[in-house]
Amino acid sequence: MIMNVKYGKDGCQTVTVPDENFIGTFYPADVKCRPADEVINESIDNPIGYRSLADFLEGGKDVVFIVNDATRPTPTAKVLDALHKRMDLSKARFLVATGAHRDMTPDEYDFVFGKHYKHLKDRIIAHDAKASECTYLGKSKNGTPMEVNRIAVEADRLVIITSVEPHYFAGYTGGKEILPAGCGILQDDRGQPQTGDEQGGPVPGAGGEPRP
Repeated sequence: MIMNVKYGKDGCQTVTVPDENFIGTFYPADVKCRPADEVINESIDNPIGYRSLADFLEGGKDVVFIVNDATRPTPTAKVLDALHKRMDLSKARFLVATGAHRDMTPDEYDFVFGKHYKHLKDRIIAHDAKASECTYLGKSKNGTPMEVNRIAVEADRLVIITSVEPHYFAGYTGGKEILPAGCGILQDDRGQPQTGDEQGGPVPGAGGEPRP
């Protein structure tokens, strides 16, 4: 059987599956979705654990937003649209949680930050897992050293814009995982800082190019 499998943003891959191995085609259950802008605004106005976002940010001298890079479908630009109505975004800083990924391209920055990029580009810092200055926070319950970008650690108001999704080898991505994994140091399987492979080459997927 020949099947077309969606691949990438608009692409498609053709694969051949032996008839004896084909048991059926399955799709996710349909979910009734409300308009994104409506959900985002409602969530911002009714945060869990605080009366309002303004209440949380009040008195903050160093407000930092952590955002996903372009490998995640988080609607960051839409969230920034809603925040723009409630605060001066230029007073905050934005830390891109690249994890071990490369830095984003100019087009990817435009995608993530939308119309706000040209106004905020001087307030954006891309985390580099091999070069950014990190602060040691101790060890996890599994004994993994926890070193996180100093900008996030020293912020007196830290807001995370992310989404929770399945991850092909980590189980899930997003949520609070964005802090140690997206803004931490690159380590090997022994918890040691990693700057290259055993032959001294670069780690696949990692990057440290300056932000455009």
